[in-house]
Amino acid sequence: MKRVIGWCGLGSLDCKPEDVEIFYGLASEYWGQGLATEAAKAMLHYGFDMMGLKRIIAVVKPDNIALRKIIEKIGMKFEKILKMDDIHYSGYDGELYYALTKDEYSANFKQ
Repeated sequence: MKRVIGWCGLGSLDCKPEDVEIFYGLASEYWGQGLATEAAKAMLHYGFDMMGLKRIIAVVKPDNIALRKIIEKIGMKFEKILKMDDIHYSGYDGELYYALTKDEYSANFKQ
């Protein structure tokens, strides 16, 4: 029997379409096995090497420690805390914004 255990992808951020965000979810019984990290790495590869993106971002709630660890493990760098007064990110007040450029990705993962 086949079973969906999660999903991943890349998509435009709702409030700022020029920001391409990495996103994924995984059923809790599969947490801690490295699957989310592998999926996230695959999305970086696809975004940078197949789609030709120049930058990929991730937005995460500050209290989601596990997701923050994955984002940092795949090389994404913290840039800012999103504020409600920024019209581009009004729905993301207080969330953490990470980014990775193609050049940074190439330097760290293409050796």
